[in-house]
Amino acid sequence: MSGAPSERELRRVERELKKLEPGAQKAVGGGIYMRLDRSGRRRFQFRLRQGRGSQAGHTYDSWEKANQARNGLADAGSPPSDPAGPTAPEICNWTVARYATEAWWPTVLGELDLLTQLDYKRGLNDLLPHLKGVTLGELETSPLLIDKLKADIAAAKTFPPGHKREGQLPKAAADKPLKTLSAICGHAVKRKILTRNPMAGVRRFNRRRSAAGTPDAPSHRPVMPSEVKHPRTVVLAGVGMRGDPARLEERRAVPELIMIGMRPSDTMAMRHRWWRDEHGPLRHLHIEAAVKDLAGHLLEGEPKTGARDLYLFEAIAERLERIYQLQGRPSLDALTIPNANGGLLDWGNWRTQVWYPSLHRGGITAAPTADAPGAFVPYTLRHVGVTVMLHAERPEGGTYSEREVARQFGHTVATLDRVYADIPTDMHGIAGLTMDEIIRTARREVWGPLPGDPDHEPVEHDLIAAAKLTGVDNKALAARIQRGSLPGIKRHGKYYVTQFDLAWHGLLPRPS
Repeated sequence: MSGAPSERELRRVERELKKLEPGAQKAVGGGIYMRLDRSGRRRFQFRLRQGRGSQAGHTYDSWEKANQARNGLADAGSPPSDPAGPTAPEICNWTVARYATEAWWPTVLGELDLLTQLDYKRGLNDLLPHLKGVTLGELETSPLLIDKLKADIAAAKTFPPGHKREGQLPKAAADKPLKTLSAICGHAVKRKILTRNPMAGVRRFNRRRSAAGTPDAPSHRPVMPSEVKHPRTVVLAGVGMRGDPARLEERRAVPELIMIGMRPSDTMAMRHRWWRDEHGPLRHLHIEAAVKDLAGHLLEGEPKTGARDLYLFEAIAERLERIYQLQGRPSLDALTIPNANGGLLDWGNWRTQVWYPSLHRGGITAAPTADAPGAFVPYTLRHVGVTVMLHAERPEGGTYSEREVARQFGHTVATLDRVYADIPTDMHGIAGLTMDEIIRTARREVWGPLPGDPDHEPVEHDLIAAAKLTGVDNKALAARIQRGSLPGIKRHGKYYVTQFDLAWHGLLPRPS
């Protein structure tokens, strides 16, 4: 959303919040979140980033009041401290645990969104056992304490003997308590309890940092040509996916949606209204939310780089429309790619249960695991989309500008130039083709002529013949057709199924 949300938009968010657990929040534009209190009233909060820290307003009864306060805080800076409270030197002698509990945590609860609260809660639980008795002042004046803290966290987080990842350190999990401590110290610096943040410039486990955060140490590393897959790999990754017709379309849509600019967290939150209205597909796909997994809680919040519009290419819109029809034309507020129970998809489960087994069945990897030779994470497919779109032809002629490609993938032009600086010009030989032609060509290279193509020739089998081809008992095939997990038609008391559908659902090798 841009600007003030309409009453219709607020009612739609209100309906969604009523389906979620109490206290859940949803973004309603401008960095402002809405939740419902115990009486069902709308309440609005905001988060405002300033430098490396994060400040927020209190709770308001309208979007307009929250937005006004947000703008006022941005202009005014930090609020003055309470003169009646303890002095800065006194608070400096508080333990980190006491300051976090009495001063910082109430701020988190009162001012930050639910996603951030859960994230910080997990980090705080990991942090405090390692800082028993340590005061803010000691933390500021003794760098050795930070070194010891890192060593203790690494020792506690490293997988123990006998674990399948024995000796490995989950770097993101180890960084969480360090990031939480940095937020606590930043809170103390802003209130002039500390003169500096002792965590500033500390090298974390999961990334390299510079003390000044200069362009000489960018957070986005250049992509190597070997990391950029061919467009047909996007389709090939879905060959080994399995499921009933609707679930199969949903699963095979994910790699293509990532290729055209969506992040995995975006696809998990995707609603049908993002890409269509009551009349059919739109020209743009509007990303307005993303899902984050915090300590097992799947929650919707703002997308990583804010709400944005993507070009919705016809080849992708057609697949989304098939999903919509196969789902029975649900409400436009329904999730496009839900889990088996119709709720938010768990991305970690999807990668483990769908993605890596599919790469194995499709002949890309030697085993259905993340560490198998040839395995790659789905996010890598964004590199395919960027390099392809930079050289693709517009339907009306001409090429896409760097600014358009950067917007499509949620980057800045500077980031785009830096990350893809080493990629050869048109490494896939697709210049002169439109994005739709590139996507459809990739599908044909993997599957051959598809239903609906002028040169597709359907070959139909009765179940006796299909059983001989597939090795699956004809009664089992009939049962699949009856429960809807395999397309088929019934004529004169007999079931028939096409050879393409048998291959599409993994019962025959795909066409060569």
